[in-house]
Amino acid sequence: TPQGLASFNAERAADRGAIVTLTDAMARVFASKGPGQTTLGLSLALFDTVSPARALLAELMMFGRR
Repeated sequence: TPQGLASFNAERAADRGAIVTLTDAMARVFASKGPGQTTLGLSLALFDTVSPARALLAELMMFGRR
């Protein structure tokens, strides 16, 4: 129904905004030179080696907060 879609859209608005902000910030850091790039790279490497953290991050990126 149109009301159901509007409700779903409103619920997901915060998640969409957070994901857009996060991915934009990551792209800006990786495109720049400096310590932030190294820190972000190491953080992502850590997520890659810790399975539960990787799964949580992937779930948040795909489905948002529930």
